[in-house]
Amino acid sequence: MALPSSFSEKDSKQLLDTGIKNYERNHKKHAVAQILGSTVLVSQDLIQKILEEVKPLLKKKAEKEWEAGTLQGFYKGQLSRDSSGPKGRKGLISIADEDEEDRMAGRKREERRKKPASGKSGGGTQGRETKSKAVKKKYMKGRVADGSDDEDEGNNPSHTAGEKKELEFLSSADLLAFIQELPFLADIPEEVASDLARALYRTVVKMYQDESQAVFLAHMAATTESRRKARSDLQEKLNGLLTSLHMFEKGVKVFTNEDTQTQLARHLLRTLGMQVGTSLVGYLASEHEVTLPEQELTPESLKKLVSKFPSSIQAIVSSLQKALSGNNLEESLPELERVFESDALDFMVKRLDKKKEKQMLNSHKEGLLEQLTQCDDPALTLHLGSLILFQSLTGFAVHASGKFVPQILGHLKPFLTSESVDVLERYQGLVIKQLSEKDEETLKEVKLELLQLVPCVKEISISTKRKSIRKQRSANRATLCYCLAGRDAKMVSIVLRSLSVLLGTFFIFVGLMKLTPRVSKEMYREIRKDFVKYAKVFPMANLTELKVPVKWYRRIVGGAEVACGIAMAAIPHEIYVLSLTEATKLMANVILLLLTTLMAYSHYAIDDKFERIAPSLVFFFMLSCRLIVAWQISKRKRAEVEKEAAKVNGKKD
Repeated sequence: MALPSSFSEKDSKQLLDTGIKNYERNHKKHAVAQILGSTVLVSQDLIQKILEEVKPLLKKKAEKEWEAGTLQGFYKGQLSRDSSGPKGRKGLISIADEDEEDRMAGRKREERRKKPASGKSGGGTQGRETKSKAVKKKYMKGRVADGSDDEDEGNNPSHTAGEKKELEFLSSADLLAFIQELPFLADIPEEVASDLARALYRTVVKMYQDESQAVFLAHMAATTESRRKARSDLQEKLNGLLTSLHMFEKGVKVFTNEDTQTQLARHLLRTLGMQVGTSLVGYLASEHEVTLPEQELTPESLKKLVSKFPSSIQAIVSSLQKALSGNNLEESLPELERVFESDALDFMVKRLDKKKEKQMLNSHKEGLLEQLTQCDDPALTLHLGSLILFQSLTGFAVHASGKFVPQILGHLKPFLTSESVDVLERYQGLVIKQLSEKDEETLKEVKLELLQLVPCVKEISISTKRKSIRKQRSANRATLCYCLAGRDAKMVSIVLRSLSVLLGTFFIFVGLMKLTPRVSKEMYREIRKDFVKYAKVFPMANLTELKVPVKWYRRIVGGAEVACGIAMAAIPHEIYVLSLTEATKLMANVILLLLTTLMAYSHYAIDDKFERIAPSLVFFFMLSCRLIVAWQISKRKRAEVEKEAAKVNGKKD
C-alpha cells in the first residue's frame, strides 16, 4: 500500500494500528495481525504457521539437553535459588509459573522506572537516563510493541546481575536463519525476516522453557517412581537378609562349644551380614553422592570410608561397621536393626512369625536337598550333607562353610547311628586325604572309594529327615541324662546330700519338741494344746466315730519325724544304684511327706491362719522335689547297670 511522501513512519504505524483495531472491533476478532517495524503487517496465521514448524524441534532439543545433563543442572540450581529466597521451595510444578511472574514483575519495574523519565524536567537526576532511553527507544522503534520491553532486557548488559539464567533454544541469528529456510518464506525480504525473528524470539524462548520443563518433570517423575520402587525392593531384600540372619543365629546357639559359636557368628556376619552392609552403604552413597571403591567391601575397608560420608550420617555408617566387625550376634543384630530404623535410612524392620519362619526353614532345606541331588563333588557333598543333617536333627538351620564340617559332624555324632557315624567319618577322612595327597596312584584309589561312598552319604543325609522331632528330643534327654550321670553326677550328689541333711535335721528337731519339754517348755505346752485340736479333726474320725488318743497321736507323729529325720541325715547317700540304704532314704522321704500333708490338713481344718500353714507347705514342696530327683536318678542308674550287665552276659555267650 502506497502512502503520501509526507507520511512519517510514526504516521504509518498509527494508521496500521487504527486499521487493525477497527477490523477487530467490526469482526469481533482479537490479534488478527502484528506490526513489524512501522510499515509491515504480518497476519497471526503466518506467525502460528512458523511456530508450528518450530514445535517439533523443541522436544528434540529438550531431550538432548536432558541427556547432556543441562536440564538437571538448570532446574536444580533454580530450585536451590528459590528455596533460599523469600518464596521458599514450591516444587517443580511451579517453575514455569514463577518464571512468568518474575518476568512480569521485572516488566512492571521497568515501566515504573521509565515513567518519571518521560518528561524533560521530571525525574531530577534521571535526565541523563531520559536521554539515553529516548535514543534507545528511537533505535528500537521498528520492533513489535509487545516484545520491546523483553528485548530491552535481553540486550541489556546489566541483565546478568542478580537475575536467573534462561534456557535458550536458538540464538537470534539462528532463528533468523531458520525463518529464511522455511519454504513458504523463501521470498521474504531480509529486513522483514530480521524483524520477524526479533518479534518471535521471546515467544520461542518461552515455548522452549515450557517444553524443557515438561521433559524435565516427565523424566523426574519416572526417576522418582523408579527410585521409590528401587527403595521398596531394597527394603524387601534387606528384610529377607535380616530374617535369614536371625534364622541362622538360632542354629549357632545350638552348639555348646563357645569357640565354635564365635567362629560361626563371625562367618555369618562376614557373609550375609556384609551383604546387608554392602547394600546399605551403596544406598547411602547414591543418596549422598559418595564414590565407593570398586573392590568388595569388608568391615576393615568400610571403616576407612566413614569419613567420606557427610557428618550427619557418619555415626550411622560407623554403627554399621561396628556391628559387622563383631563376633557376638546378640549384640550385632540389634545394632543392625537400629541402623535400619535410623532417620538416615528409615527402613521398616519386619518381624517374622513362627509360621513364616517354618516356611523359610523348609525352603532352605529343600534348596540344600536339590543341590545335594545334583552334586558330584565329594567335598561339596559332605558339606551339603552335614548342613542337611544338622537341620534335620536339631530343627535349626546353620550357615557354615566347608571348614566347619568337622564341628557340625562332631555335634551330631550322639544323634546318629554308629553305622552312619562310621560312614561319615570314613568319608570325611577320604575328603581330607584327597586334598592333601600328592601320589597319583593313591589319589586314584581315594577318588574311587569316594565315588562308592557318595550314594551312602546322600542316602544318610536324605533319609534322616524321616526322624521325628519326638525322637530328637528323646535323644536330647538321653544326652542330658548321660551328662548328669557322668560329668555332673558329683554335683547332683552334693546337692541331694545337703538337702537330705537339712531336712533330716529339721524334722529331728521338730519331732523332739513334740516328745519332750527339754527342748522348749513353752513350745511343748503349745504343741500339746494343738494336738488336742488335731485329734478332733483327724481324717475320717467323724465318719468312723474313732476317738484318737491325743497323747499317743502326738508321740507317734513326733517319733516318726525323729526316726525319718535320722534316716535322711545319717544314712550315706548313694546315687548310682538303688541299694537298701537308698530305699530306706526314699521310704523316710515318703513318710515325712505324708506327715507334712497331715499337719497342713490339720491346720486348715481348725481354721488356723495361713502363717501357720505356710511352713508345712514349704517343707511339703521341698520333700517332693527331693523325692522326684532322687527317684529319677536312681531309676536311670539302675537302667544303666542293667544295660552293662546285658552287655557282659552277651560277651560271655
